[in-house]
Amino acid sequence: MSKRTIQRRLKEEDTTFNEQLNHVKELMVRNYFYIENIIFITEVNKKLITLRYKW
Repeated sequence: MSKRTIQRRLKEEDTTFNEQLNHVKELMVRNYFYIENIIFITEVNKKLITLRYKW
């Protein structure tokens, strides 16, 4: 895709490259924390299961 095509499409969407870049960065950060939370919850569950079966 040419630079001009990208510029035209961004203008059609009333946005800029930097706005889109920031949006993608935000999505990546949210995804990272979402995954980190899943990992944390999984580890906590493993520990709870281990404790439960030790008793």
